[in-house]
Amino acid sequence: MDKENEKQSRFKLRVTLYNDDDEKFLKKYKNFANPKIHSSWNIENLGAGGSLDYSFYEYEYSGPIEFRFEVIKSVEKFYENFNFKIK
Repeated sequence: MDKENEKQSRFKLRVTLYNDDDEKFLKKYKNFANPKIHSSWNIENLGAGGSLDYSFYEYEYSGPIEFRFEVIKSVEKFYENFNFKIK
């Protein structure tokens, strides 16, 4: 099956960093990096915001359904110990 006919999947990710989480995240990753995912998948930045007490980042991941589980596991591992939600 060629790429154009592969079944596609997508999911959204929201990461919320409260109080000192920004600092912990930067200490762990040195910048606001994204997890390593399968090369056939894309990450789109949907936006960010927040206030003095928290910040949030929203992304949409998309790619071939056959790698969905692998990509979700990579995302979960990357954001482990931080507040995130996959929709």
